[in-house]
Amino acid sequence: MTESVLPLTRLIAQVNRRLESSLSSTLKEKGLSLEHFRILTALAEEDGRTMSDLAAWALVDPPTMTKMVDRLVSAGSVYRAPSPTDRRKVLVFISDHGRELQAGAAKPVESCESEVFESIAAGDRAELSRILRTLAN
Repeated sequence: MTESVLPLTRLIAQVNRRLESSLSSTLKEKGLSLEHFRILTALAEEDGRTMSDLAAWALVDPPTMTKMVDRLVSAGSVYRAPSPTDRRKVLVFISDHGRELQAGAAKPVESCESEVFESIAAGDRAELSRILRTLAN
């Protein structure tokens, strides 16, 4: 099968694999996994999220999210607290240490993404982003 007739799903998977591999290497240098970076980024953008919200945002299942948050709690990057509006819910918050980790990794991640997509003109990148947002929703 030639590259020009590869199914779109396979092409998307190939790009995702390349990007995640590159991001994982970059983040490893900062002492983070890609999933941990996603969690810290979600909390940096909106602190005090539920576990299910974090799982959906980070693209992992809830049991996996629980294990990841446990690790981040042990590392002092996040902490849990009861919801002020619903005592049955537990919210996850980013700590100062977690903010420093996330901020320190954000620029290298941005550079890594730019390198992966540098062969695409800026206008095409914007169009690709728009199309992917449409497909993701």
